[in-house]
Amino acid sequence: MEMDFVEEQNMEMEALESIYMADFVQTSSTSCEIYLQPFTDDDSNVAVTLIAEFPSKYPSVIPSISIEINRGLNEYQRQQLVCLAHETAQNNVGSAMLFSVAEELKSWMMDNNVKLMTEHEQILERKMRREDQKHSRNVVQSDGGASDDDYCNVSESQAVQNGTMLTVENFNLWKEKFEREIKVVWEEEDKLNMDPEASKRMTGKKYFETHALSSVFLAAIEQECERDQGFTISSELYRTGAVDDDLS
Repeated sequence: MEMDFVEEQNMEMEALESIYMADFVQTSSTSCEIYLQPFTDDDSNVAVTLIAEFPSKYPSVIPSISIEINRGLNEYQRQQLVCLAHETAQNNVGSAMLFSVAEELKSWMMDNNVKLMTEHEQILERKMRREDQKHSRNVVQSDGGASDDDYCNVSESQAVQNGTMLTVENFNLWKEKFEREIKVVWEEEDKLNMDPEASKRMTGKKYFETHALSSVFLAAIEQECERDQGFTISSELYRTGAVDDDLS
């Protein structure tokens, strides 16, 4: 007996609305949006919106799927969710599949419910990414840009070959190294401030100019001043003559 696609689609829309209630919005007779988060509002650091549109022969074929970030995730993680959604949909062809897709996404977010980084940590992450990009290639390159499907077709081994993937572990290692460098700078500065002959040898400004600190490094130092030293100091004071490798 031939499947009645319209009836199947209508029944699935009704079921999804009863399950997700206020988090479900039917935008047309063949499309909908589902707001997803791993836990309740207070416990969820991440959230996305699953957007789906049924082709005429759905569920014999997979729906058109896209994902919008609501909070807490980056573009790479969004692409991971898109790939997971497509894979789950393919595994459920022939039956109502959006509930399975949505629950897989929620399960992934439960495992990746990481609190947003502080501004200081974001500065460190951006610097790390820029350094990594100097030694890696883009995973997907095309004149017209990469689609979600392009990212889904790239294997993990290809990604590893083309560059170092940012993880919590290697970020924390880099962060520790960077903060040790900041500590050394402050220790040297403290020695100069305590030495009555310091002014004859090197000023704080001269020290920073000599070491040619980057703009990101200076911004991090400025934040360290505000947080740890109890006063505000502008990184602009130390920019004269410095070489900004990060922006070259």
